[in-house]
Amino acid sequence: MFYVEAATANPLPEALIPPTSWITARRSKESLALLRLVNKAFCHSASARLFRNMVALVDQSCHTTKLPSLSRLMSLVASPYAQYLQQLDIGYTEYSYSKADVEIYMEVLSNLLSSFLWRLPNLKTISFNCPRTPNLFYESSRAGIDSILRSLRYVPLPNLSELELRLPMTSHFTSLFGPNISPMRIPIQHTLQRLRYLGLRVNGQTNQQDFATYLFKMVEASTSLVSLSISSMDNLSVDGLELAPNVRLRCFSLCKVRISYSTLVQILEQNRESMKKVELKDIRMGAGFLREVLSIEGILPHLPEFELSLGRFQASSQNSSTMAGNLSDSQTDISRVNTLDLLGAFVA
Repeated sequence: MFYVEAATANPLPEALIPPTSWITARRSKESLALLRLVNKAFCHSASARLFRNMVALVDQSCHTTKLPSLSRLMSLVASPYAQYLQQLDIGYTEYSYSKADVEIYMEVLSNLLSSFLWRLPNLKTISFNCPRTPNLFYESSRAGIDSILRSLRYVPLPNLSELELRLPMTSHFTSLFGPNISPMRIPIQHTLQRLRYLGLRVNGQTNQQDFATYLFKMVEASTSLVSLSISSMDNLSVDGLELAPNVRLRCFSLCKVRISYSTLVQILEQNRESMKKVELKDIRMGAGFLREVLSIEGILPHLPEFELSLGRFQASSQNSSTMAGNLSDSQTDISRVNTLDLLGAFVA
């Protein structure tokens, strides 16, 4: 017996982009691989599902010098089944890695990724997860990261509609916006304007504000977005965030960032007719911000799903004093307080 489960790592509604399908259990995958031998028709149908998603991530169970995940990817792109690959996940899982782990994988991937992408004509989704490298060997990994990002500027990727980048520093995004030194180099705007989902993560725990404008440039150039997700580890300010005028988001997510009420309202107002889901997780705000955020229903009266989780609340205004009185502690960590309880705190 075997089964195929439809699933996706992206927050887009199913009606917008068909979910990526892959086999969820190793035994089920092996069974399906054997059943592909039954006949040619079934082989074609099974192969389309078996090779739709390729996870070429490194985890602690792998011997890094052998790079089994990249070896499997290399075998796939050299086979007739490369046409079925729609989603590619590369990078690292959420573990700590040694300097050698990072350097070896980055060197191999940066030298091969462009050739891999050229052989994947139907690729729709790319997810690149760079580890949170210690400052001790940050420079040794930077060259590899920049090389991987630059490969996005030399491969057309006509079917790419979802892109997720998890990088240690905002400065890495500058690699995507270098001058067009050659006519063979594709402006990143040509790739971004086709995206329907964009996920940007900055996982370094140092000041990332100096190059945040390049992150905003990516969002502004993505003129077909229906889903946007931005997160950081160090409360990156996203007050410079602007959407292209014709963008109509259905899903919007922020995590561990700073944002002013005016910037948030501008984004929500632009998408008030299309928005279906808003997530604000561990966000930082100014004085008096909480009351306005909780009045978001007035901006999006038909919003089906709204998730709110805030960082430590500072009592520094009349609004926050009211909240402090109702929650009994002006330094309450309201990220652990139910949203309905917060709403109730303002009911006089």
